[in-house]
Amino acid sequence: MPQEPTSTSTLTLIQDGQAELQLDPVDAADTPESVAFDISFVWNMPFQQHRFAIRKCWFLNQSLRAFETQLGTLLNSTHGFASLKNMSDHPVLEVSLDGDNVILIFTATDTTKLGKLRFTMNTYTLELVHMYRQLRNYPKWW
Repeated sequence: MPQEPTSTSTLTLIQDGQAELQLDPVDAADTPESVAFDISFVWNMPFQQHRFAIRKCWFLNQSLRAFETQLGTLLNSTHGFASLKNMSDHPVLEVSLDGDNVILIFTATDTTKLGKLRFTMNTYTLELVHMYRQLRNYPKWW
């Protein structure tokens, strides 16, 4: 049986001054084994700020575990890709590594398929390390 998500268990994958990505667990289910997060993404630049939110975004537990494994594999590689997909099989967070170039892509897709918001950001390998450690050390019940 899934453990009840608590408000103190927010998972912060990115927090570097330029961007912040947080996943706040709000629900869990046994069949299929899955968890829902309220997701917030904030991008800060000197003269602008953008905020994006996805409410109650469901992920299969196996998708979360696979994303963690993919991030770990990227840390030991010079090229690769990691993707966290929701239960509708839409990518929410993608990480692309090509040498020293790390690209993060955050995507919010409307469930009625009327629209999609996609944000692409160049970042550093250090951010990739931070994301992996945050996910690896997160108190999981999945």
